Amino acid sequence: HVPGGSIVEAAVMENYTRVAIGVVYLIFPVTAVPEALYGMGTAAAGWGVSRWQQWMYDEMVDTLYEGTEFEKSGEQWKVVSITYQNPGRSKPETVTAVDAYKLPELCPAISNILLPQVREDPTIAMYHELLLNTAISDGQSDIPVWPRKYRNLSKYGEKLWAEYAEAVRTTTRRFFVGVIEELEKRHAFEQGEGQKKLREIEQEIGCSGPLIELTGNPSKDRKAMEDVISNYEKLKQVNAEIRKIHDRWDAFALQEHKPSCSDYSIRTNLEEATKSLAEARRAVREATVGVEEIVGRQRADHKTLKPAVAARIGAVVNPEGSSERKRYISEYREYLDSLRKQPAALEVRIMGPDTICQGKPFSFVAVLDREARDPRFDWKFEPDGNTEGLNNRKSSKVEWKPLEPGTYKLAVYAELKDLKTDWVRAVKTVKVLAPEEYPQPVVGLSAPVDRIDPGEVLPVTAITTSFGLNGENFDRYFWSVNGRQVTASAENVFYFDGRGYEGQTAEISVYARTKDNYHSESSTRIAVSPNATAGPLRVMITPETSELTAGERATFRAVVLGRSAGGDLRLQWSLDDTVIGNGDMVIIDTEPFAGKSFTLGLYALQTEADRIIFEGQVTRTIKVVREITSLGLKEAKELVDNVPKPIKEAVPKEEAEEIKKKLEEVGAEVELK
Repeated sequence: HVPGGSIVEAAVMENYTRVAIGVVYLIFPVTAVPEALYGMGTAAAGWGVSRWQQWMYDEMVDTLYEGTEFEKSGEQWKVVSITYQNPGRSKPETVTAVDAYKLPELCPAISNILLPQVREDPTIAMYHELLLNTAISDGQSDIPVWPRKYRNLSKYGEKLWAEYAEAVRTTTRRFFVGVIEELEKRHAFEQGEGQKKLREIEQEIGCSGPLIELTGNPSKDRKAMEDVISNYEKLKQVNAEIRKIHDRWDAFALQEHKPSCSDYSIRTNLEEATKSLAEARRAVREATVGVEEIVGRQRADHKTLKPAVAARIGAVVNPEGSSERKRYISEYREYLDSLRKQPAALEVRIMGPDTICQGKPFSFVAVLDREARDPRFDWKFEPDGNTEGLNNRKSSKVEWKPLEPGTYKLAVYAELKDLKTDWVRAVKTVKVLAPEEYPQPVVGLSAPVDRIDPGEVLPVTAITTSFGLNGENFDRYFWSVNGRQVTASAENVFYFDGRGYEGQTAEISVYARTKDNYHSESSTRIAVSPNATAGPLRVMITPETSELTAGERATFRAVVLGRSAGGDLRLQWSLDDTVIGNGDMVIIDTEPFAGKSFTLGLYALQTEADRIIFEGQVTRTIKVVREITSLGLKEAKELVDNVPKPIKEAVPKEEAEEIKKKLEEVGAEVELK
């Protein structure tokens, strides 16, 4: 903020209009008065709005507190229920603790008070920026509603807006959880929990008098107590981290911070301890990098690092210019010099593909075994030292565009100039394929059913049945129905709506493209019934397995044919009638069900404004079988090669009969004894 500083800032940002204005202000300062007054007015208005918003928030908390019931749970007070008056309703309403976090949705007045916080949340702001993209919408609607509305959303935009609306709801709930916690803290204070905790802190510090002077104003006293208690708990946590570093590295210069009996001392010690912890962690990183530069990562074990870390911590935590700081700096440098006298040999390796294509550029990276400030590299081909086709060959990352097919030996040489190490090398054998030898990715289509009703929405998935060179996949999909392109996106799922195709067989096609513009096509046919039938949502679980092996972790996914009526789709998984999760996927550990069966259930809801418009469910009974043996591949081969031989001993008769049946099904001759 020196005269002319704003001009420099504007020039750096290439805002030349602002540069011109800054020059005028610098020469004629009086001309800056209107803008200054405008800035002051804007700041004052912002301050006034923030104060009004804080007053509204405090009023909300006070009102809710009057209607809240609490109960003691262990050492804490928890909300049992909240009774509130919804504007426009004649009678008060009550929610239990289970549903309390939904209160902003039940009472719009609460949601409006939380709105400024929710709107500034980074996730909500990110969605807003995305939805304003001209490829997604025609901008924000003028209708003053929340969540915001956007004009002429694309299909992807509609999906993005649904995610945005859900994010608004979950973020609002998250902020209201903070309100509930504030209610619980206030009740704990009124029940004397704050005074009790304050007495404990006074005993730990060794106070001869009160830690803080209470004013008699309940609101101010509670705030003062909460600040002291919070700062002291944070100080204890920071000291615990300092103690860990002290004990691990024998860093005797690093000590815990102990406050005296005052809230000011606790606050300042917290600031100093936090700073010391940050400096100590930085010292650990710097010392580790310094040692690794000399001996390499693998040789930089705890024993080798400890003297450097302890000295470096001593250097950063002691005051600048002090004799102790100078002594630790000298110890640190001397220790690194002692390591340099016997430096460990440098090691280098090459990261990159084993097979590449003729005429296409590929990157290879040289990776050292340590952090290095001044490494030097030299790339070439062996054995003749040819460098044709190599770009940036004096850097750690080289680009190679091969001109001819064949097998090449790509070598990189590396040295550390400051350590005066010898040149070391790494060699990688790379095969270059001619264009006609390129493996290309292949796309296929998969749909859970081949017939739907009008109004059902069928997910059709583009599956890469064969990947290209080095796992190359598609990055863009163009979808067509009966030869007419309907959408294009980076997503490999297309949702086909049966409306408009009643009584027809629709051909769904995909044109999948790689980043190199190679393409693959596939199509499938979906029959659409002439008339819609009333009924539940069609719900499926994939894969369609009914038997698993004990010990494996099985992943199941939900497939739901939603209805084109819109709304949100919600899923709930159950295991033997016990809810185990939400979402489109669930993972089951089969070990507890060995030798038994379990029933996996999936329940789906399609809702609009929290009103159920469609629902459906499916269950599947899955049997979990034990492996006959726990032998590895080698042991199993030896057993088979040396039959007859016992497979299993001392097992129940029923299990033995089951094993015998399984082995006979695959052609074995089995005898039970």
